[in-house]
Amino acid sequence: MRWTGRFLLHSINGAELDTIPPSPATGPAGNWQDGDLFYDNREALGNWLYAGAIPIALWDSSDKPTPRACADAITTVGFGKVQPKPGMVLCVATTERRIAALEVVRAEYGGVLFNVTVWS
Repeated sequence: MRWTGRFLLHSINGAELDTIPPSPATGPAGNWQDGDLFYDNREALGNWLYAGAIPIALWDSSDKPTPRACADAITTVGFGKVQPKPGMVLCVATTERRIAALEVVRAEYGGVLFNVTVWS
């Protein structure tokens, strides 16, 4: 395990999950959309979490996710966006090819609070 803890992703912001601890994304171009995951609610179309360059997957098992199982889920059932709901667990691949599991603790207009585990 590389890092575990809580992370608040503010609205209209991105997350860089490769840093310890995760941080707001600035990416190589200084753009929040260059991160691993971003949250956008500007279009009044609902609050959406978007994947970065690699799809995200909804973890749908009662078992805790493992790095291998999350990676398999991303490959087989990954998608580009999801509306976050408390209790939902997402599998995310980072730009540096790490795997992360993010449990949604709270999802509000202003941001999403996660319990995060990032594996090396």
